[in-house]
Amino acid sequence: MATQNFSIIQVDEEAHTDSDGVDVAQTTITSDFESELTDSGTFNVTNVITITSDPLTVEKELVVKQPWNPLPDGTRADWTDLAEAVAWFKVINHDITGE
Repeated sequence: MATQNFSIIQVDEEAHTDSDGVDVAQTTITSDFESELTDSGTFNVTNVITITSDPLTVEKELVVKQPWNPLPDGTRADWTDLAEAVAWFKVINHDITGE
């Protein structure tokens, strides 16, 4: 079973000028994930949330269990590898890094 940790950066608010004429910079949200491609070919993604308090807490929530690669033409195929599945997840979640 292959595993990979990765992050997604999404735009929270676009850069703009507010009603007082003040320029406001773009803000982003970074989310951390753990992923795996199981021996049976299912792509699982878990959201990893770190709560920085005392004591430090880490919560995990399964957010995707995708048994096939949904192709653009509406058909499906097996995942080629974990990198392909992670790239698909980043695209559908509007990751702005392009990685």
